[in-house]
Amino acid sequence: MRTRTSWLLTAARVLAGAVLVLSGLPKLTAPATVLSDFFQWGIPAVAVTVPLVGVLEVVGGTLLVLGLLARPVAAVLAVEMLVALLTAGRIDGGAHLVLPPLVGLACLAVARWGPGPLRLPVPRPARATR
Repeated sequence: MRTRTSWLLTAARVLAGAVLVLSGLPKLTAPATVLSDFFQWGIPAVAVTVPLVGVLEVVGGTLLVLGLLARPVAAVLAVEMLVALLTAGRIDGGAHLVLPPLVGLACLAVARWGPGPLRLPVPRPARATR
């Protein structure tokens, strides 16, 4: 029987993934608008870091939304949200003090307790018959 908590995990995973995809898209489609922010926050090698973070957020967020590889992806994204809080949150404050902790906590919950019941089925390799 599925509990309310497991459905909350599904909601947290899908919402966190959607926020990450929306956050990562500008880093890939208009990186020039983000480069100065990353530089101001003290993030090194911004020309490499911005697209790398964009790919991490878009691909990782999409995997979270779909529920694929959710635990390891969520763990990596939780670390990224900690970095966002310690850099952007420390320098700019505002939304950077709210969204990274919320998304990070959702990712930590998924990494710890799993993706919840609603996700794409993962194909299992066929067993060899004798």
